[in-house]
Amino acid sequence: VTLHIKKKSGESQVMQVPLAALYDAGKGPGVWRISAQPARVAWQPVKVLGVGEEVAQVTGEVKPGEKIVALGAHLLHEGEAVRLAGQPDTARTGDKP
Repeated sequence: VTLHIKKKSGESQVMQVPLAALYDAGKGPGVWRISAQPARVAWQPVKVLGVGEEVAQVTGEVKPGEKIVALGAHLLHEGEAVRLAGQPDTARTGDKP
């Protein structure tokens, strides 16, 4: 998922993220940012400003255009390798599917 930004003059950046991207393991809400190659996740705390039916408005250190995990946030750990949707799974070896 690529972040979309809403900003009014004089306000901090407000980003919309899918609800499924938000996760709170008891230390406050956040999202998993996806680094460049190799694709790995890093935890980024966010402040939730509002929640809609499918998206939440958040602020934090996540930058416009950064990719974040949209599904399965509860399954990830810091630094874990991930595969982006639409990208081949290079972790597979052998000839079995």
